[in-house]
Amino acid sequence: MAKRPSRRPQPRASAAASPKRKLPQRTLHLVFAAIGLVLLAVFFGDMILKGSAPKAPDTVAADAIVRMSYTWEHEHGEMPLWTPAVFSGMPSYGSMIYVRDYTDLTRAVAFLTQGNLGLTLLVFFAIAGACLYALLIRYGRSPLAAFFAASVYVFTPYFPGLISAGHNNKLWAAAIIPPLLLVTDGLLRRRSLRAFAWFALVAAWQFWARHPQVTYYGMMFIGCIVLADILVQEGGWMVRARRFVGDAALLGGGLVLALAVVALPYLPVLEFTPESVRGSAPSAASELAQAAGQESDRAWEFATGWSMHPKELITFVVPSFYGLWNDPRYNPQTDVEAHSYWGYMPFTQSTHYFGLIPLVLALLVRPNRHGIIWGAIGFSVLALFIGLGHWFPVLYWPAYKLLPYFAQFRVPSMIYMLLPLSVGVVGAWALDQLMGAEPRSSRPQPLPRFAREERIGLFVAVAMTVLALLVVLFHGTWGWAMRPQEGAYPAQIILALTRLRGQMLAKDLMIAAVLTALVVGGLLMVSRRRLNPLLFGVVLVVATLADLWRLDFAFLDVQQPTFSEAPPTKPQEVDLIRQDAARSFAGSDTLFRIAPIAGVDPNGGFAVQGTNEYGLWNLQSVSGYHAAKLRIYDDLMISGGLSQRAVLNMLNARYFIGPPGLQDSALVPLNQGPKVVYRNLAALPRAWWAATVSTAPDRKTALAEVINPLFDPTHRAIVLARLEAGASKPIEIGPVPSAPPRITEWDFHRIVIETTTDANAFLVLSEVYYPHGWSATIDGNPATIYQTNYVLRGVEVPAGNHTVVLTYTSQAYAVGRILTGTLFPLLLLVIVEETWRARRRHRSPSADARESHSES
Repeated sequence: MAKRPSRRPQPRASAAASPKRKLPQRTLHLVFAAIGLVLLAVFFGDMILKGSAPKAPDTVAADAIVRMSYTWEHEHGEMPLWTPAVFSGMPSYGSMIYVRDYTDLTRAVAFLTQGNLGLTLLVFFAIAGACLYALLIRYGRSPLAAFFAASVYVFTPYFPGLISAGHNNKLWAAAIIPPLLLVTDGLLRRRSLRAFAWFALVAAWQFWARHPQVTYYGMMFIGCIVLADILVQEGGWMVRARRFVGDAALLGGGLVLALAVVALPYLPVLEFTPESVRGSAPSAASELAQAAGQESDRAWEFATGWSMHPKELITFVVPSFYGLWNDPRYNPQTDVEAHSYWGYMPFTQSTHYFGLIPLVLALLVRPNRHGIIWGAIGFSVLALFIGLGHWFPVLYWPAYKLLPYFAQFRVPSMIYMLLPLSVGVVGAWALDQLMGAEPRSSRPQPLPRFAREERIGLFVAVAMTVLALLVVLFHGTWGWAMRPQEGAYPAQIILALTRLRGQMLAKDLMIAAVLTALVVGGLLMVSRRRLNPLLFGVVLVVATLADLWRLDFAFLDVQQPTFSEAPPTKPQEVDLIRQDAARSFAGSDTLFRIAPIAGVDPNGGFAVQGTNEYGLWNLQSVSGYHAAKLRIYDDLMISGGLSQRAVLNMLNARYFIGPPGLQDSALVPLNQGPKVVYRNLAALPRAWWAATVSTAPDRKTALAEVINPLFDPTHRAIVLARLEAGASKPIEIGPVPSAPPRITEWDFHRIVIETTTDANAFLVLSEVYYPHGWSATIDGNPATIYQTNYVLRGVEVPAGNHTVVLTYTSQAYAVGRILTGTLFPLLLLVIVEETWRARRRHRSPSADARESHSES
């Protein structure tokens, strides 16, 4: 972005690198565009033809909790803002479980491709590759070098790993980063209203991809380029400072407008985030653990769990040095290949390897005075250390504490997904330099000898040789390639794992040696003018594609049927539960939840299983899986609350699904087999009267009392003291009313309860407490909802016959819908009008004359 010329610079090829006849530049662009589309069509061919993707565990898990919201929306005709599917209930829109009601360019692409995921991916990555290609051409890179950088990013093996894992939002967010780079460069070059509107639109599209962490890293990349551009520009510091202020104002204004355009869904998300595990509020469970000397900082451990160990940096050279894939959801006895990874992260489903050739080329580069090249180098170094997470706290800890929203992310190593982009850009510069396509002066010059590059290449070759020798000398029987916990596996599994990991490592070491020899040998031959530089560049591009594709197709397996092709069979326990509920609770409170039980822990408590499976059949569960659950519910889970019978009873868990033989006098088995349904006779209804009410002064005290084994929710309610003035006064109630509260209406957004009491009473509702959106009225008059038993709601009810109504409305959703619905079409209108004006000016001879006069 240095100097930001209004017209892109044209490369001047040297005499040694220039053929006698050159294809026109436009023809070359068309040729590379055709090659890119063919490669993408082949790459996503199976997915396109089958109309499906690999059966991803996370996709199935997400589909399960979405199904209930989807069904409710079609029955009621409005957006469900709350879902009871998992964790006894949580916001569906603010947590991004279900977000359909907003304008999304990603959905527009999916509509055009008729929902075919393969075609959708092809379109997105064609856009990503084309924009990166256009950006580099704008900076004078040769078409081959620009195609090289685009290929490295588009075909990086990390992306097929995301497809197999079902993390499609990361893919959309990653694919939109090159378009965002392109419009950012256009804005800083032209500084026009149209360029500003395009930047705001693409930035909004980036936010709409709904993966804030990837978007955040993309913005960091842009920031590195802009800062580097300021530093490499000519002029004094005052000139640079003024330029920086102007750039910051333009980009900042565009981002503010983009955020206003995506007010839906982000206003509800901002409302929910402080209450989730991604928020900055302290965890009461962590405070209890710290008081007991059991835990230091759960938030830090949560944020840095997927940190790349410094030893694993070797995988940028040899991808399978620590294996490729390890998912605990697969059985090592039947799926050994799904347990090849033995590194330091909890588990992984992909590799951050992006090719040995781009990495070596990046080491050979000679940067010039362009902000984009220095920004790419700076971001690469920054990302390398950020991805180490807690293994390099010198950088990550200040970022975690000081950068806005940074502490809400986890998986620090995710930033490595942008290394193919930054390193690919640097590699494109180096490739042009080796091919003699880098402009050096106005007169053609003979290709120089690359003495510096030869020394670096020989050093890389020696390092690869030493690495291979060390592995051969010290690998032994590959028994060192094991995790400590894998020592408990049977001998045949250990043998299979070590053999698999050894074979993968030996194969990748051989490939790394061949690729190193190809780059270094070709470099020496080009330097001594024994090999045509252009041919050398073509060979490197082809070898890079082959290297990446061998790993791409190892992750991209579409042989398994997808969720839509082979829907899961309804478990027999689903119908059994419904039939028993119809018989046992007919005419009474028919609301209930289930508790999937994996077994009994060493302390005799129930080990509740985190599965979303039963949400597919509209069964409400006390557990589940979601990366941003409510913090209060997470506190209850990690402190062991769900393992206790009393807590499960107060959560209305009327049915347990678990292994045979669960010993509890309140559990009545309803069937036999590997999965047994137990009716829980001790489960409390969805609403009941508390015999006594006590006030806890803070969250830690309230949680400690709830998880106390002596706590009995049938007699006692623990109310968290409220901070508002006058709200913490003691709650005075009379004897327990003889008539139980009766729920006459229950829905996602509305609960109606009829009550009859002789004195003041306290109503405990087995619904999750959430401070935003839920409101209560008694006979139409506002009432206070108390945070009760740490995770539930409570309402003080006066004597007499009353109707208690709890309603969920989201002001953030309403405001966001208005802003998005207004600003998005206005932004499109500005782009259309400014484009029309620009074309009109371009066609006007007088405008051309005025422009020519001004330039002269």
